[in-house]
Amino acid sequence: MRIPAPNLAVFPGIEGNLEGIDEVRLEIQIDSPKVALDAVFNIEELRRRIEATLKRSTLIVNPVAAQALVVGVYVEPRDFPLSTVQNQVIVFFVSTALREVGKLTRTQLGQSPKPTEKIVDSWRHKGLRGFTPLKTPAKKLGSILFAEVDLQVDEFIAAWRRDSMVADFMPPSPSPLDPLAGLRCLRIPLGSVELASEEKTETITIVNPPPGVNSTIEVKFKRPVTAELYAEVCGPSAIIDGMQPLMTSSAQGAAAEVKLTTIAADPVTAAPAFRTEFLSRITKAAAPSAVTPSVFLEANRVMGEWKWLQ
Repeated sequence: MRIPAPNLAVFPGIEGNLEGIDEVRLEIQIDSPKVALDAVFNIEELRRRIEATLKRSTLIVNPVAAQALVVGVYVEPRDFPLSTVQNQVIVFFVSTALREVGKLTRTQLGQSPKPTEKIVDSWRHKGLRGFTPLKTPAKKLGSILFAEVDLQVDEFIAAWRRDSMVADFMPPSPSPLDPLAGLRCLRIPLGSVELASEEKTETITIVNPPPGVNSTIEVKFKRPVTAELYAEVCGPSAIIDGMQPLMTSSAQGAAAEVKLTTIAADPVTAAPAFRTEFLSRITKAAAPSAVTPSVFLEANRVMGEWKWLQ
């Protein structure tokens, strides 16, 4: 049995009505006790991304709002009793719900109905559950999770627009894309930056013919170092394939705005500012999409040849 990467399943959601909501507080719940996601799934960056998406839709993000948009991500390695080297997998689940206090009426046998208040999910995205081989690169797993969170938040906004009839002053989102349509990543070259050269000193032994005595000298070498910079944009193939020229020009423009030297120094720190500029350029040039792509930055060090310093 060979496990494709990844296997996905969509679960039913709650089609509640979002009419009358103009603000939400954001809660992010990450449950990953055995898988280290810090390197590819920064919670604060995720929070900034979701808040920016909500604000673009004119929803107010209020930390004390009565209703909460709860985004949950669960990741755990599992062993399956299969006679194959691929019996170890990573199971993941992404869910998004609107959680608030609701009034319910409970009736116990022989007693009058009793109203009570409970915390309930009044709307819930259909959710996504899947598994992928344990050896899946962390960056790819992070791309899958980021893309699914972005999709679910965008579909929450689309549902809110539909129920609140706000399309009069905001372009409606297209029909939500099927998350099973396939994740595709576009790698965009941004340019290169020359870094500080590397130097080394080697001791060379000079062998003299008998009866001479061998001698040693120290020789210094130097080689150039360059950082080649890339942006990787991931999302459903329908979005990535249909917007490649725009995404390429927007990424290169965003890189020029953020500065290539800043990206080369620390791609992770530069990513939030780059992503904001990139999405701003995409939004200005095209109609709003139902799915916000995930954006990552990468700096590859390329070493030149060692040359003798005379």
